[in-house]
Amino acid sequence: MINPNNQEAERAVIGSMLIETHAIRLAMQYINAAMFYHEDHRRYFEAAVRLSEKGIPCDSIIIKSELAESSILRPEDTAALIRCQDSIATAGHVLYYAKIVAARYYERMIIAEARKMAQDPTQQTLDKISELVLAKESLTAPQTFNYAVDLHDFYEKMTSPKAGVVVNTGFEEIDRAWMGMRGGEINTWGASTNMGKSILLLNLMDLAARQKVPCLYVG
Repeated sequence: MINPNNQEAERAVIGSMLIETHAIRLAMQYINAAMFYHEDHRRYFEAAVRLSEKGIPCDSIIIKSELAESSILRPEDTAALIRCQDSIATAGHVLYYAKIVAARYYERMIIAEARKMAQDPTQQTLDKISELVLAKESLTAPQTFNYAVDLHDFYEKMTSPKAGVVVNTGFEEIDRAWMGMRGGEINTWGASTNMGKSILLLNLMDLAARQKVPCLYVG
């Protein structure tokens, strides 16, 4: 059985780094050297990261020099680096290449943990598999919430007359911060155990029901 890997995506990540130094920083949002299946690509990635940390631009000649200084330069590296650079026309897609590399890595780890599970099933191994599955799924999840932009936009919408408040809670401090409830919203409340979350929710629902708003409580 061949472990999941994508040599073209790995080569494209390295090629992107050789074309644009900033691609290193972008790729590192999703991958590290350990995620590369092919050892040569792992060495090139590590060399590129070292150069980036020193503030040195990255291209095939500079990477070869870095590999030589680290005594890990091989005769085949010259041709391999050229293949990486020639494999793409632009570094603009480096994030997508990095996500493919990361996805194959998580798949390999899931398979490895599943083999452990078959031999010695434990909750720890099951939790690890769940963690890896979630990590892989996160690669295709929507962009995360941007507090600097999205929160500002949220409050602008809430204070707009067009926002159309559906119902107030009746609690002055909550309404001032929350600005009322609106159709289609999902609001999350969190607190430690025995802090009164359920009672607060029931009170909010009672106030809403008194304003002829249909309510459903699921425990």
